[in-house]
Amino acid sequence: MQNYGACLTTHDDNEVYVLGVNEYAELLGCSIDDFSEECKEYIGKTDFRYRKLSCTEKEKIILESLRQIHNGELSESGPQRKPAWEKGWHENLKEFENNDFDLQYLIPKFVRRNAVKRICGEYIMPYNPDFEVAFVKVMRRVLFGKYFSFANSIFEFGCGTGLNLVELAALFPDKRLLGLDWAQASCEIVSKIAISGKLRMESRLFDMYNPDYEVNLTRSDAVFTMGAMEQLGTGFTAFLDFLLKKRPLICINFETTNEIYTNETLSDYVAIEYTKKRKYLSGYLDRLRNLEKQGDIKILQEQRTFGGQYHEGYSFVVWKPV
Repeated sequence: MQNYGACLTTHDDNEVYVLGVNEYAELLGCSIDDFSEECKEYIGKTDFRYRKLSCTEKEKIILESLRQIHNGELSESGPQRKPAWEKGWHENLKEFENNDFDLQYLIPKFVRRNAVKRICGEYIMPYNPDFEVAFVKVMRRVLFGKYFSFANSIFEFGCGTGLNLVELAALFPDKRLLGLDWAQASCEIVSKIAISGKLRMESRLFDMYNPDYEVNLTRSDAVFTMGAMEQLGTGFTAFLDFLLKKRPLICINFETTNEIYTNETLSDYVAIEYTKKRKYLSGYLDRLRNLEKQGDIKILQEQRTFGGQYHEGYSFVVWKPV
């Protein structure tokens, strides 16, 4: 694995790394030119230091992960999970309303602070308890700016608490933004954000298992998902067919998918077993690759990046119909 953080110091054989602009460019597979001055400034003033776990720490994390996988307590993704997502987003909605529409209360509960993370298969421990939230801010600013600037409208399928749309509204205040989700509470959150922030943002119910072809998605519009398609498991065909039929300008899927875990390491083995156990998205990237071979789509970028202890859910694939 490459060292994605510049080494700052060495003490007691523990190297301290940091993600600067150059490291982010390599990790995201982008050019320095894709970073706005504002984004560079944000990276410079944010604590992106981390250390790699020692061999003993890695063993403990792998053991903990395997026990979690095999103890029978992990829930499986699928349509039966809809009530759980409805409940979770409703909790965020109420906290958002009860705290003067403070966006901090829209951070999903599953985003863990002060926790072990992964960068391209390497276990790391950040110094910043909110490293993950900060990482996602950089990732969104760079990739949304790079790929969505020419889109008329931007659709997020599985929009959750709407924070991705808030970032888009800051980048592209004149673009029409649509948040679609199968949970009513999610749609209510997006509507509240739009009203409280006076943003050009709309919401709509949408079930990726049963796509609504009445949605006015055109060839001038952009599409993305972030940690939403993972719930589809192997049942992604209906949604993919929907996208192929609608033929949007460009699509980005920020999702964990087993095809990216190609290192012959225990950490990659754990990630594969975890995604299998949760019945997360499987076979999607291979399907896209086959569609490209058939001449139906063009894959612009495949990138393995960052995630939590169990998998790297912020990895992504960028593609477009041809």
